[in-house]
Parts: sequence; structure tokens; C-alpha cells
Amino acid sequence: MKTFKLNMYFAAIPKDGSFLKEDYNNANTEEELLDLAHKWFNQIENEKSQVKKAWYSSAAHYLYSHLTGEPHDRKKLLTDLENL
Repeated sequence: MKTFKLNMYFAAIPKDGSFLKEDYNNANTEEELLDLAHKWFNQIENEKSQVKKAWYSSAAHYLYSHLTGEPHDRKKLLTDLENL
């Protein structure tokens, strides 16, 4: 599931975003990668640093979109509709 495109994205992250590369390198299956995307989405809400929020948001949206083939916002809308 890890593709050259994903590896290039995470390899291009500067040193201050290395915590994302480490998380990504530890996820091996599609399920672990999807869990990682959700973990990063949760980190956005808990993070105080605006820079880290931006890193988490960028990486989470990129990874989620790659795994599902759809933007994260659309998935949230579908989930919200299912929960009505």
C-alpha cells in the first residue's frame, strides 16, 4: 500500500516534520495507515502549535485521500449523514 508517491511525500518533509515520517514508517498495512490518518486528524484538535497543526493536517489529508480515493471532508459528510 505504500507507494512511491507516498514515500516521496514523506521523504520531502523537512526535519521539523520528521515525527510524521517516523509514524508513517511504522505503519505497514492499509489498516495501520488508515488508523494513522485518523490519529493525525485527532492530533490537529489537541495540538497547540499552529505549525504542527498544519503538518498534521497536510499529512492526514494527503494520506487519507490516497488511501480512500476521496477527500476527507466528503467522508466526514457521509459519516455525519449516516449518524442522523
